[in-house]
Amino acid sequence: MLLHTKTYGPVMQINLTVTPFADKSIDTSCYYIDGLLIDTGAAIRKQEFESFFDAYTINLLINTHSHEDHFGNNKWVIEHKNCGPALVHEKAIPIICQHEKIESKISATRIDIWGKPEPSNAEIISSEIKTKNHHFQVIETPGHTDDHICLFEANEGWLFSGDLFIYEKIAAILNSEDANAILSSLHKVYVLDFSKLFCGTGLVAIKNAKKHIEAKINYLENLKYQTIKMYKQGLPEEIIRDQLLGQEGITYYHSEGEHGRINLVRSFIEGQNQNN
Repeated sequence: MLLHTKTYGPVMQINLTVTPFADKSIDTSCYYIDGLLIDTGAAIRKQEFESFFDAYTINLLINTHSHEDHFGNNKWVIEHKNCGPALVHEKAIPIICQHEKIESKISATRIDIWGKPEPSNAEIISSEIKTKNHHFQVIETPGHTDDHICLFEANEGWLFSGDLFIYEKIAAILNSEDANAILSSLHKVYVLDFSKLFCGTGLVAIKNAKKHIEAKINYLENLKYQTIKMYKQGLPEEIIRDQLLGQEGITYYHSEGEHGRINLVRSFIEGQNQNN
């Protein structure tokens, strides 16, 4: 199935599946709670998305960040649900509204995988969002993108983490990501009193949710330590990558280096050099 759902109490998760390679599928998740829709998935799944949400009332739309698999169906929601502009971080507005050509921000490879989003209206999100029954705190969490936000509902212990948490042990990142900022953002959300974690890539943790964030922090802290240690010993980036993460896979070559293991190593090294 290209679209499937799960419910967790009042939270409904909508997973949209794409298959960038014959042997690999990827989910991107939207969440619907109390008339609020968090993210709209990939434009390549436009037909499935529209068919599913045709029967639902959407009062508010929030994008966690400006990647194409998270705002791909904004335009339809805004035009057909009369919910007003998408609420986003200030830095996401030029991309989502496409004040600049979208091709300058999103590579041809990613558009091929996720589809090309149409321009849609967006405005700056406030620090708090209220629905009829829930109260969300907006947390700025840069790193994956510089416009990334998470949503925290203290009364329910919900953390909607977008793509801040993808896997515990990530081996590769985009060349636009900042691994040091990701670490800082993980520390920022870890201190929140959440018990349920809802991620943009499909993971939902309703037990021991904090352990997932803690495990990723520990993994990245150790990887950073080992990277900087080897860098100070004078080892080249490629050797550090091969020893700590292994050689590049098919995604690196398919994306022409945009998504790769070397980017994770370089990001830690760049952060080290900036601090010196």
